[in-house]
Amino acid sequence: YPHGAKTMTLAKMFRFNNLLYRDYKKAPLNYCAVNMEILGARGAEPGPKPPQPAFADYESSSPEKGLVGIHPGSGGGMAYKRWPSDKYLELVKSLAAGGLKPIVFTGPQDKELPPLFQNIPGVVSCDSLPLRDLYLKVSACGVLITGDTFMLHFAALCGVPKIIAIYGPTDPAVTLPSGSVTAISRRPGCPRRGRRGGRGPV
Repeated sequence: YPHGAKTMTLAKMFRFNNLLYRDYKKAPLNYCAVNMEILGARGAEPGPKPPQPAFADYESSSPEKGLVGIHPGSGGGMAYKRWPSDKYLELVKSLAAGGLKPIVFTGPQDKELPPLFQNIPGVVSCDSLPLRDLYLKVSACGVLITGDTFMLHFAALCGVPKIIAIYGPTDPAVTLPSGSVTAISRRPGCPRRGRRGGRGPV
């Protein structure tokens, strides 16, 4: 934690038995790198590949040719991270017209989105899937397009061969997962770190 007094207060509150002091001007910003540094300080070493969820022992789907996952949502309170839904709609229609097979994923807090993508020829809409079913569907995608959301990290966990992350006000240097991920960065002038009400990407 960058502030010493608050660190000691937290240590007393949660009974930490080890504190790791970091120089935040020199240390990596990426959350994954930060977490690995903390684990390394406790003697843990990274394995050859990321841990898999408990349901991964079910037979997962191999990537299907032409199947492109799209996640236009962002969950509750995170609308400022979204690429505009009309642009996602245009993208989905364009992919379908080009002979690809878009599959649109939405969640329970994206209630306004599913109707936009239903009844489009060649497009499959999947809303609020159970986690195991979501794992099977996402792992079948050859490409997945999303914002800076849970789905970005879930797709990386599922081993999607190519992930395209559309960033708005948040910083890909901080939250981008490892793997084959391409970040389309924020437009100039957006704040570095996300905040409610921040401007989204063009």
